[in-house]
Amino acid sequence: MEEITVITCYNDKIKYDAFLETLNAQDIPFAVRGIDNTAKQFSSCASALNYAIKDVKTEYVVFAHQDILLPCCSMLRDFLDAMKNSEPGSILGVAGKVPGQSQAFSCILHGQSAETLYNPGTGFDGLMEVQTLDECFFGGESIHFIDNPFDESLCNGWHLYAAEQCLRNIKNGRKVYACSIPLIHLSVGHPDRSFYRCFYRLCISYSSDFDYITTGCAWGKTRIPGRWLLPFNNIDFVMFKERLRGHRNA
Repeated sequence: MEEITVITCYNDKIKYDAFLETLNAQDIPFAVRGIDNTAKQFSSCASALNYAIKDVKTEYVVFAHQDILLPCCSMLRDFLDAMKNSEPGSILGVAGKVPGQSQAFSCILHGQSAETLYNPGTGFDGLMEVQTLDECFFGGESIHFIDNPFDESLCNGWHLYAAEQCLRNIKNGRKVYACSIPLIHLSVGHPDRSFYRCFYRLCISYSSDFDYITTGCAWGKTRIPGRWLLPFNNIDFVMFKERLRGHRNA
């Protein structure tokens, strides 16, 4: 009997079919819900996932990007077991960030070559408590996401909807974990204008709950407007502040 549903919002059928091929090779039964967004009927991932979660009947759910591959037939079972071994109400993913750490905790492989660790040197075994998760593959108890929908106002595009769920979960006294499953994520994130706008809104919204927020592509203090946001790469900080001025008007 199925215990887990896999939900993916996709706009590239070729990538999604490649994911399904590895998903169908998994050694446990599962339900699958593919949200075809090639016609752009959903303007945000939060709205698409909220639409899909309402019909989920299994105890657990996982949200996956369209460009995920599961090279081992036990990976979905391993993820399900990790969810069962987590505290009730926890959110689980495969790549997470901790305040004060510049690198993510993850064992996944990244990029088209699938030979590069998400962040080299931060591999681990088992579960790691984190603050936020990468959206590429995460989930938990279905009832959690039914009772706590994704925030379509704060996350009105395609970024940080998992991070917002994680922050809300911690605010409400629950846990967030990354687990050491070495799946493959074919794309590498490239933050755009909408990403930084969303991150700014998260920092403002959760400034009373967190002094510092860290995500896969941006991190910083929440209570010093105009100074808190640091880029994840080597962009000159002066240029970055100039770019940020346009992001606040969202």
